[in-house]
Amino acid sequence: NDDGTLKAGAKVIYVTEANKNDVDGKGNSIAEYLTNAQNNTSPIVIRIIGTVGSATWNELEYNAPGHEGDDITEDKVIGINGKKLPTDSKMLTQAELIKGGYNTLNEYPEKLGGARCVAIDGLVSRASYSSGEYDSLWNDCQIKNVSNITIEGIGEDAEIFQWGFTFKSCNSVEVRNLRFYDYTEDACSIEGSENSTTLAGFRHKNFWIHHNTFDIGMNYWDVCAEQDKHDGDGATDFKYLAYVTISYNRYNGTHKTGLVGGGDSAHQACFTFHHNYYNGCDQRMPLGRQANMHTYNNYYSGSGLYSISLRAGAYAFIENCVFTSGKSSTVPVELRTGSNGTPSCKIINCEIEGKITNPYGSDQVYVGDDRTVTVQGDNLYGQNFELDPDFYTVTDMLPASEVKTVIPGVAGVMKRNSNIKIEGGSEEEEPPVIVPPEPSDGQSVSFTSDDEGKAVAVDEIFADGDLFTAGWNKTKAAVTKGISAAVADDGSEKSFGYALLSNGTGGGVTVTAKSAVTLTVYYGASDSKFTTADQAKSGNLSWTVDGVTQTSDKTENKSNKVAYSEVITLEAGQTAVFEISANRFVLYGLYAE
Repeated sequence: NDDGTLKAGAKVIYVTEANKNDVDGKGNSIAEYLTNAQNNTSPIVIRIIGTVGSATWNELEYNAPGHEGDDITEDKVIGINGKKLPTDSKMLTQAELIKGGYNTLNEYPEKLGGARCVAIDGLVSRASYSSGEYDSLWNDCQIKNVSNITIEGIGEDAEIFQWGFTFKSCNSVEVRNLRFYDYTEDACSIEGSENSTTLAGFRHKNFWIHHNTFDIGMNYWDVCAEQDKHDGDGATDFKYLAYVTISYNRYNGTHKTGLVGGGDSAHQACFTFHHNYYNGCDQRMPLGRQANMHTYNNYYSGSGLYSISLRAGAYAFIENCVFTSGKSSTVPVELRTGSNGTPSCKIINCEIEGKITNPYGSDQVYVGDDRTVTVQGDNLYGQNFELDPDFYTVTDMLPASEVKTVIPGVAGVMKRNSNIKIEGGSEEEEPPVIVPPEPSDGQSVSFTSDDEGKAVAVDEIFADGDLFTAGWNKTKAAVTKGISAAVADDGSEKSFGYALLSNGTGGGVTVTAKSAVTLTVYYGASDSKFTTADQAKSGNLSWTVDGVTQTSDKTENKSNKVAYSEVITLEAGQTAVFEISANRFVLYGLYAE
């Protein structure tokens, strides 16, 4: 109900790690219960308590060192038994793969402290072969033909670990207050069943994904030719749907963050993205096709490849958002040519770093503060929909100047929208507002942002070699994380038990000098998939100042217990962008003198 109470006749199922394979007292797992809920007539509320995980594969890696992410051919897909996966069957289930000796499940994952985590019965887990290559779908909870369903986390620690949800041909779905991490495929995917060229023609609609935290996925057995599922697949993907809201979510370092339309010919409509915190994510925030989209008050912090990509007739009305770059080449918004129509966008009152990519012309893109301007495109469902007199009024709009400080404090699990007031109840407390500190004497360098979205001094952050910054994870240096506790190579006797590990390949750090300064950067290159120091690959550090790029000559930059160092000087006002050439950027420390 609108006041937050359950509707009459609602069925409530509580799910814990202990009861996940018998949630109803009849021997049905949570996946089997939802599979059997097709065509239900009563509302369903699934309440997740604590971490509910599923076992996944032990790791198998196919690419040679230095070729991570390169396409692989079918002959390279070898099981732990030394045998190539068969090509004479269209599909192999998880049970068949285990029986054939191709791989086994890891029931004692390190991320759960070695505690046992058995598989959830009824998840879809299979490999398929077609047209000379394999594809996979691991640990997917498929929910079909279900309406009026809420899946929600209870408390601050509700987590979905190593699995995710796919809703197919469903209606009226809500997912909230859950942390998703190490998902092997999609964390939360929603698919309708067919295209429509009119709003009235969509059969599947009304979806609300809010107040969740999506960490990066992890696929330990990527059999796909493109090798693009190492970080899972999409965090939130949608197609063939209408009336979808994605709000107050936090995305931490996700790779393929979200799709609106799985291909140029896939139709979907009426999407709203608001108050989301994209924290060091690489791309697809979203990648949109065909849909008309309203995106406001989102914070795209330290993005990698690009933030928003518009293709195939998509139209986006983007207002009061902030885009910051994680790399010198980051694109905030791109339009791409292709089939099925010309995309377009109108960007109002946004703060933008980087250059918008537009292969069309000024008629397709407007950037400014005039809401009455129109742009030209091929959107079917509402080109310039914001000019319709019946367009709703947004009541929770922030000015762009407040986005950096407010959004990190309200997006994610257990965060509250202070504009909600329940009849008969009290108004929600105001969320904490994070105020950037005033610089003090001696603070000569500042990061673009830290974990809370505020500017901070480098010499304050790095006193112990520690750092919190958008798109990075502080981690204890250990070989199992792909890095080792390290000693500086410059004779300073500095040692590092912790490091910052970038989310995804490469990674970048940007610093700006407030006065003349000498910086020493202690770094390495690694990957979370390395299990021994010998497996770590080389990756050179590069730094760009005033458009000039220099590269280190330390080709043995490995996870071998050495923190490599480079020293550069900056004049007041100069900015340096540090990036790694391969694998993950490991930052042990950054010292300013």
